[in-house]
Amino acid sequence: MNVFFLPLLITALNNHPQPVNQHALTFTPKSAKMNNPQPWLFQFNSFQEGQVIFRNGSSRKALINYSFLHGKLQFIDEHRDTLLLTNKYLVSRVVINNHEFVPGMNDNDDDLEIVGVYAKLKVAKLTKLVPSVNPSVASTQQFKVDPSAPTPSSLFVSNKANEFQWQNTTSPTDRQLKTTYYFIDTNDIVHPASLKSIHKLYQKQLGDVRTYSKTHRVDYTDVTQLTGFLTYLENRNSD
Repeated sequence: MNVFFLPLLITALNNHPQPVNQHALTFTPKSAKMNNPQPWLFQFNSFQEGQVIFRNGSSRKALINYSFLHGKLQFIDEHRDTLLLTNKYLVSRVVINNHEFVPGMNDNDDDLEIVGVYAKLKVAKLTKLVPSVNPSVASTQQFKVDPSAPTPSSLFVSNKANEFQWQNTTSPTDRQLKTTYYFIDTNDIVHPASLKSIHKLYQKQLGDVRTYSKTHRVDYTDVTQLTGFLTYLENRNSD
């Protein structure tokens, strides 16, 4: 299997048109305990061979998965450690099994998955594992962290200060997957999926926006309703 690890990543950066620090692209934190994906932690059942496309036009292959715990892409290095990518501004996009992801521009930013492409924007989603506020009415995508299951007893997580610490996971805790949608415009600027953003991005079609809004109460957390609205605007623009 042709996959790349840190030395090859550094080589790719050395081919960048502008001078780049050889150690600019790094992974953090090390957490070998997370190498075996759990269904409530990762999008894919195992780390997949994915394509990383850099902004300088080069690309490399890597073993990648999407972490619901962090809302970010993770890689496996040559030591079998599961790592978060830093200096993500060097990466344009990541493709895993026909799933396209856009890394956040800043290291603390979440990584988004593209779920729809339109003339004026792309629809992206962020899926993260969050505590269930009220398990009885929460999303059906719930998971009970069972201490008897073959899962890590602790996980390496970051706090707001970008520092890392071990979080104990031995106590049963209700979790649910929360999905939030965003728009990415033609300048790669991310906007929350909302009527306000629609007004901003479709300024020349405000009449169509108002017409649709009169007969449809769009739930911007429902991708079917969201894409239905955008498809309507796309078709009206082509008339």
